[in-house]
Amino acid sequence: MHTISIPIPTEPFDFRATVTDHGWYLLAPWRWRPDDATLERVERLPSGRVVLLHIWQDGETLKLGCAESLDAAEWDYAQTSIRRSLRIDQDFAPFYQMAQNAADQALWQVVKHGRGRLMRTPTLFEDVIKMICTTNITWSQTEQMSARICENLGSPYPADPTRKAFPMPHQVAEASEETFTDKVRLGYRNASVQHLGREIVTGNYNLEELNQSPLRGEALRKELQKLKGVGPYAAASVAGLLGDYTYLPVDSAFREHVRNKYFDGDKTVPDAKMMSIYEGWAEWKQLAYWFDRDR
Repeated sequence: MHTISIPIPTEPFDFRATVTDHGWYLLAPWRWRPDDATLERVERLPSGRVVLLHIWQDGETLKLGCAESLDAAEWDYAQTSIRRSLRIDQDFAPFYQMAQNAADQALWQVVKHGRGRLMRTPTLFEDVIKMICTTNITWSQTEQMSARICENLGSPYPADPTRKAFPMPHQVAEASEETFTDKVRLGYRNASVQHLGREIVTGNYNLEELNQSPLRGEALRKELQKLKGVGPYAAASVAGLLGDYTYLPVDSAFREHVRNKYFDGDKTVPDAKMMSIYEGWAEWKQLAYWFDRDR
């Protein structure tokens, strides 16, 4: 196997937690091998080649491996994709500092060894589609939807055609209504996913530029809610994947956790009061909620 090394952050870093603290690792085309703590991903490169990437930690570095020989541009793309997915270049020191200085040290005990880098995907396009597939649905159905998206729209890995990459925008845009209805089967989400692919392909929307956008807080959430199928919950969650944890992803899971932990299961407590629990965490509210569930 051909490999390159990726330096890990100097602040606390936990590779296994980075992968498994967020459910994306369970969604195709990711595959997690817990026995040897190796993450796999089928990836379609800009060159059109489809390869299988392997990522694992080796001491103070991450190893990125590929059975196929890649040229310099392909390695650069693969490394950039994995750095984004694992949030290697994001600074979590302010979050750790706030947790360490909090009067209640319980959250600090959860995150102090390097938790906080909730894994995402190489592209915002994939993140948004997967987030749309988490709304008003069970997690097992989300897993099935992600598998069908790859199976019916993605490009196969030549060494194992049963494994396929996540589709490119043009593959989503070009798929027929019948393919979505009969094979991909996302329910009412079909229209949102197809619309996103078409808007990107026609140049009406440059979704990936949001990765470098200065927009934060309400401005970012409003921009994300312009996307068909992205409501307040999905917008807050995608903003978190972009590194803005200002807003809480209020859904049934959030309500159940806060009601049971802080309000004795009282179902009459309004959302605003439940959200106030995390107000002291300022721009890190979403991460504070996420890891509060492990306290």
